[in-house]
Amino acid sequence: HTAKQKSAARPPNDADPRHDGLMILVADSFRELVLESKEHVLVCVHAPWCEACQKVKPHFYRLAKMLKGADTIRVALLDSDENDINNRFFPEPFIPNIKLF
Repeated sequence: HTAKQKSAARPPNDADPRHDGLMILVADSFRELVLESKEHVLVCVHAPWCEACQKVKPHFYRLAKMLKGADTIRVALLDSDENDINNRFFPEPFIPNIKLF
């Protein structure tokens, strides 16, 4: 028996309505939207209290807007406070943690 992973609610269309082109990942959507995606996905694991994360996010917003509509890559954020983060893909104990899948 394995415990259910903590996952935030999946947002409508997996999108951030305030930032064009930005995909919002949750633990329950990670496999489908990242691991099973035909596109590359640039993922930033972050938390609201993390000062370094807050400095990185505006760059991610701009990148997501620039790459919106590209058919080979998506830009995504994953909140580590609201979601269990898979150690297999993110073994590092720090945030922000940015990886290309």
